[in-house]
Amino acid sequence: MTTLKGAGPFTVFARRRAFAKLPAGTLDTLLKPENKAQLRRILTYHVVAGRVMAADVVKMHSAKG
Repeated sequence: MTTLKGAGPFTVFARRRAFAKLPAGTLDTLLKPENKAQLRRILTYHVVAGRVMAADVVKMHSAKG
């Protein structure tokens, strides 16, 4: 995980609505200390170095962290 080791800025592709759509209990399970590594993998998968504006995201096919 090298993305977050830089000086930033960073863009996180996460919407609050996405968390609300998880099956019941999923978020509570991910927030448990024993699942910290899994939660980190999920969240860092949605982070890229640099500032990416919403208008630019719709034109993108992929992004590199």
